[in-house]
Amino acid sequence: MGNISIIGWLHSIACVLAMVAGGLALFAVKGSVDHKKWGRWFIYTMIATNVSALLIYPNGQFNIFHWMAVGTLAALFLGWYAAPRQRSVTWANTHLSCMIWSYYMLYGGLINEAFLRIPALRQFSPFFGAEGAIFGMTQMVVMLVFTVLWVKFLIRTTRLFKQRNLAVN
Repeated sequence: MGNISIIGWLHSIACVLAMVAGGLALFAVKGSVDHKKWGRWFIYTMIATNVSALLIYPNGQFNIFHWMAVGTLAALFLGWYAAPRQRSVTWANTHLSCMIWSYYMLYGGLINEAFLRIPALRQFSPFFGAEGAIFGMTQMVVMLVFTVLWVKFLIRTTRLFKQRNLAVN
């Protein structure tokens, strides 16, 4: 752990806080005070997470992980922009999609770090020359879980809008 810089520690702490805030926002009643409060904390901690990621250069160069941070920030800001515009199904689903996938990026990063830093997992890590099948399967399982959540919430959101439109008409 001695090879982690101050920025690395701040990044790690922000990641953990974002995981907690994101989980609380994800499973809170949508539109509730708790959902909005934890959603704001998720935004703040994700900004800290991704900005700090852009400041970490283990090999002295901008790499794929920096591009992932840029993409995550873009999704995060689009989801944040969409939040108050959710009176249409398009904006509601945009908000949902951006937030779920930015939350997934945290877990994808966690898996990367686990296979990079935990000695027992390094033997399976493509970062250390292994085939990477276990690493890839782990990433795939987590992505599948998030995909199921995403589809579940998309269906629910779309149904709610259809029901609301039927009630109005």
